[in-house]
Amino acid sequence: MHPNLQKDLSELSRVVRDIVRLRPDVPVNPVLFSAFDQLYRQAREVGAPELAATRAWSRERRPTYRALGLALDRIRDESASLVSRA
Repeated sequence: MHPNLQKDLSELSRVVRDIVRLRPDVPVNPVLFSAFDQLYRQAREVGAPELAATRAWSRERRPTYRALGLALDRIRDESASLVSRA
C-alpha cells in the first residue's frame, strides 16, 4: 500500500476544494487529473470501491473541479475506513 495515500488524498482534496470556490464548472487541468488518477488507482488497490462517475473520466474527458471534489471526498473517506480496519 502507498504509505502516504491518506495524506496525499487529503492534500489533493484541499487543493481541489480551493479551486472549486473559484472555478467549479471548469474541467480539471491535466496535471491535477493525473495526480487524481494515480491516487484513485492506489485507493482501489486497497479496496476502495469504484465510483460510477469515474468510469467516463479520462485525460481527454476530464471532470469538472466540482465533480472531482465530490469524488475525492468519497474516495478519501472510503480509503480512511479501509485503513482503520486493517
